[in-house]
Amino acid sequence: MAFVLVEGRTGTGEVVVFNDALVKYSDLLEPGSLVLMDGEVSRRRGDSRFSARKIYSLNEIKLQLKAGITIQVDGSNPRMELLQKAMEYMKKSSGSGDVIVDIRHKSGWKVRGLSRSIRVYPDGELMDKLRELLGRESVILSRGKGPRI
Repeated sequence: MAFVLVEGRTGTGEVVVFNDALVKYSDLLEPGSLVLMDGEVSRRRGDSRFSARKIYSLNEIKLQLKAGITIQVDGSNPRMELLQKAMEYMKKSSGSGDVIVDIRHKSGWKVRGLSRSIRVYPDGELMDKLRELLGRESVILSRGKGPRI
């Protein structure tokens, strides 16, 4: 059994990994690795504890879920030259993930479109390039149409 300190969007916490899961997934439990854990939360005396049953690498999850990208565009200032460059990046990153574009205008109207011609594999390199180009908040990893895990 191992106690693993994990960090997420809202903070850090301790995860219990029992022997069977530890043997099976120990290679994924490296400092700095990005993983998704499936397990169970137990509550005792006001404390919560998460026990991991399955651990997936983020790259494995992206493939299984056919993860895609959602790009948020400010409709009042779309910056077409940057969007063209983003399209070039995405065309070079072929995969099975959807590319969705959300255009929102400060007046309240919004439009959502799904690309029929571009499919991506949103690896770290592509996500970094797009976020650097368009802004961190403008590029979101989105769940695809793959099987539920």
